[in-house]
Amino acid sequence: MRLLSNLRRAAALVSAGFVTLATAGGLAAPLPAGAAVEPPMARPAVAIPAALPVSLTPEDVEAWLDGIVPALLVREGIVGASVAVVADGGIVTQRGFGWAEVDADGHGVRPVDPEATLFRIGSVSKLVVGTAVMQLVEEGSLDLDAPVAEYLDFDIPVKFGTPITLRHLLTHSAGFEDTLGGVLLPDGEEAPELREAVHVPPPQIFEPGTMPGYSNYSNALAAYVVERVSGQPFAEYADAHVFGPAGMETASFEQPLPAHLADLLTETYPAAGEPPVPFQTLGPWPAGSVSASGADMGAFMLAHLETESSPLLSPQSLETMHAPALTEETLGGIANADTMAISFYEISRHGVRGLSHGGDLLHDHADLWISPEHGAGIFVALNSTGVSPGSPSAVRELIVDGFADRYLASEMPPAAARSSSADSAAALAGSYELSRRAESTFIRLYSAASKFVVTPDGTGGITLTGVTDMGGVPLRFVEVEAGLWQSDRGTEQMGVRLGEDGVVEAIGMHPAFLLTPMSPWREAVVPALVAAIAILAIAVVAWPVRALVGVRLARPLELQPLDRRLRLLSLLAAGAVLVATALWAMAATQIMTAAHQSQVGIRTAQVLTVVGALGAVPAVWRAVRMGAQRRWWLALLAGVVALGFLAWAYTAAFGGLFTLSPWW
Repeated sequence: MRLLSNLRRAAALVSAGFVTLATAGGLAAPLPAGAAVEPPMARPAVAIPAALPVSLTPEDVEAWLDGIVPALLVREGIVGASVAVVADGGIVTQRGFGWAEVDADGHGVRPVDPEATLFRIGSVSKLVVGTAVMQLVEEGSLDLDAPVAEYLDFDIPVKFGTPITLRHLLTHSAGFEDTLGGVLLPDGEEAPELREAVHVPPPQIFEPGTMPGYSNYSNALAAYVVERVSGQPFAEYADAHVFGPAGMETASFEQPLPAHLADLLTETYPAAGEPPVPFQTLGPWPAGSVSASGADMGAFMLAHLETESSPLLSPQSLETMHAPALTEETLGGIANADTMAISFYEISRHGVRGLSHGGDLLHDHADLWISPEHGAGIFVALNSTGVSPGSPSAVRELIVDGFADRYLASEMPPAAARSSSADSAAALAGSYELSRRAESTFIRLYSAASKFVVTPDGTGGITLTGVTDMGGVPLRFVEVEAGLWQSDRGTEQMGVRLGEDGVVEAIGMHPAFLLTPMSPWREAVVPALVAAIAILAIAVVAWPVRALVGVRLARPLELQPLDRRLRLLSLLAAGAVLVATALWAMAATQIMTAAHQSQVGIRTAQVLTVVGALGAVPAVWRAVRMGAQRRWWLALLAGVVALGFLAWAYTAAFGGLFTLSPWW
């Protein structure tokens, strides 16, 4: 398993990635794994070949793949997969499993061909962007550490006193807040020109270089810099300077694919037995639009592993790109664990330093992992999501991590806990949220709903909500060095950054995703939302029900005209809250499923949100008047309703529902 499987799943869908308002409000809507962690799914065992002497040869690797991949695809409901393995300067094997296309009855029509079948590789595309930038750095046209504004034809504000650089863009540390709208486009909508996609930067919420938080925008902006400086449209630059020299004969950023490549593309399926879905178009397309075959990606891995004769970069440039790109100077203790290289994640396992990147569209998934030290790597692509949101991660982790463990890693005993581990565990206790989040839009509410809780176990270790092995067993971490925590089984690490006052500032769970302390104000948002919807829904239902069934009170309900008006206003405001909740849930679903995102619908939801918040005024007024009239039961009921409105107003204020930003 890779460090924090559930965190990785959150990152992946994510990137379409959300927690929906509907989850908190009880409406039926999709929820990505890891945002609010799903219970572990019972999975039948996959037969793992018996432990025998192994060697990184075609015969051994193919036997190993045949022993696990077909069973994994069946178990997880994946229609087809492509796998490429490289080592010692050449292709070890390229394999296709399952189908690139099936008919309406589920019968195979076109098998996966590792040399010809194209897969959407999602955010693995970012490695191409990083490679292109490094080529221009190598020739002296770009500087990783110069202000990126020097290369642009529009303004990038300098916030926190630190200019954004290409190094920041390619390590997800520019500090931009996350944006979800416009990432996955509705069916039939054309991808924008690159400048159009990047010319309005999202707000910065962190100082550059200090807080990695995954950003599709950052990578698209880096690609635009390549376009500006090279004088070529970025897709053409990639064709001429990356895909061509590397021998990636069928790789392309184009959306949709040209006719001669479109026929090679696999169909994409939500799961086995379901009909295919249309080609997914991305807005910030350099961050994830590449289509490529297993053979193409094998060639790409070799180009990054052939340090003395790479067709893409010089040995010095490869060394720079593969080295840790962020240091303790800005990251603090987070740098104790795996960090970002240029575009690559550091993903180490059993003492083997790896460089990796995963990719996920709605139903297309991929993963690439290389070990420059061993000159070996593996690429996996899937054309389905499968039986659960966690299925793609389960398949990729068992293949990629299994490859590293089987062929490259050596057994390492878990390090012993420091004597101060118990005190450090107590300091980490609390609630945290992802650094990949929004602050200036209504997405802030969904970010607030994605909470990770660190719990000391009383013996010097900690566990984290949803951080489990593949069987759903929580992973236990202990402090092995100051600021460095390791799982009991020795395969996962995390770094911790403390402020000058000794308070936790961030936990490095993954190179591009940190956990930061969640304030009590933000932590209260979801409980407040649930309380508001529950109270006001009951109120909306109770008032007409009482009228219909003719419930009689011990004392006749004789209200003064003003009290009747206040009750009516409260009822209308409560209805506005429920309609607004439905509209917010609809907006979240539209963004996640790449349906058309209506500004009118979102602004209508905001107007109704304000109306609902203002419902606190007549509700409080009515409660006060009922108390003054000594009608205590009615005063109590009115007070509870007033609390519901106040909880709604709190949710809207701290969840970002009032913000008018064009981003979401």
